[in-house]
Amino acid sequence: MGRLDWRAGNHRGRHRGTQVGGIESALRERLEMGGCTPVGGGEDGPELWFTPHLNRRFTLPSGIATPGGANAVLRAAGMEEAF
Repeated sequence: MGRLDWRAGNHRGRHRGTQVGGIESALRERLEMGGCTPVGGGEDGPELWFTPHLNRRFTLPSGIATPGGANAVLRAAGMEEAF
């Protein structure tokens, strides 16, 4: 699967001109396409997700602003890096 274009969002982030809303929504889309599902959390902290690739839960922190952060989440989910 190819790399997702996270630059399509409208919100400018504080980190090197990245777009926080764009990269986070692209990451969520990538996780859902990979079969991962949200299972809880998210009120004041990170969301909990389940990955069928590793048959376990992982966290999705809010405010991911860099491709490196997004790739770290994908590695925790047992998926290929895409950003």
